[in-house]
Amino acid sequence: MPEIKVLAKRWTTAKSRVKELQEEMAAIEAEMLPLLESVEGGAKTNHADGYTIVVKRPVNRVIDGEAWERVKERIPVGLWPVRVKIEPDAKGCEWLAENRPELWVLASEAITEKPGKPGFTVEEEKE
Repeated sequence: MPEIKVLAKRWTTAKSRVKELQEEMAAIEAEMLPLLESVEGGAKTNHADGYTIVVKRPVNRVIDGEAWERVKERIPVGLWPVRVKIEPDAKGCEWLAENRPELWVLASEAITEKPGKPGFTVEEEKE
């Protein structure tokens, strides 16, 4: 079995290659964008020189919660351009399971837990 040092070095080398390739792709995309048709807020399929190239130009939106609270009453509820996402709160789940297991039993009927993908941070230590 390979030593941690060997695996860690392979991991950091691969990670740096990924970053370099992402930067290279971003530079290529910046060159291609003016040569292709695209639409803001949507996707456009281009057929050029034997390639099908789909350009997606999303519009990213964020909401200022305090500002929304100030204006939401002036917009009919059915026309609100927001949605509320109900999602588990990890710390709340852990607290409830540890401190109020009888309530966690009820909540766990609606909350499914499964192991996530392990994450790694590997850095070479400087001597």
